[in-house]
Amino acid sequence: EAAEVAAALGCGREAIAASGLPVQRVSTGSPWLFAPVTSRAAVDAAPADFNAIVRLSREQDTLGVYVFVPERTQSGEVTTWGRCFAPVAGLNEDPVTGSASGALGCYLRAHGRLTPAEGGVARLLARQGYAGGRGGDVRVRVEVDSEGSGVVRSVAVTGSALLVAEGTFVL
Repeated sequence: EAAEVAAALGCGREAIAASGLPVQRVSTGSPWLFAPVTSRAAVDAAPADFNAIVRLSREQDTLGVYVFVPERTQSGEVTTWGRCFAPVAGLNEDPVTGSASGALGCYLRAHGRLTPAEGGVARLLARQGYAGGRGGDVRVRVEVDSEGSGVVRSVAVTGSALLVAEGTFVL
């Protein structure tokens, strides 16, 4: 699966394998296929083949593929740089995707890359779409149970938006 995802994204399989994270389908209501890579350059260079992304999305029953690289800042905060390709949902590239960002927080928590602070809350800054020139930031808050099992109790996404168009459909 990683080789197929790497080919669709136009990066070498080693860019995914060396990330230390799996390609995985994750959903918090909307399913996404997460593809971790080793560098922002690999994120920025994607995708190579939208037809392959459509095939992957249909095979995995997802809305699309989210390619990302996690980084830890000097303050210890986890930041990701990503891009979201959802041609089966009518968007070759979605510049900022809240549903994918929330699922990404759960994915990183499940794989030990996002550690809750005291009170059981882990935070993530998901930076998306900058390579396409329409980027934005989503703040993700993942709350885990207080008993220490690590089970996710809730996920919240916040950010700012700018209205660029408005319209009405009459059917």
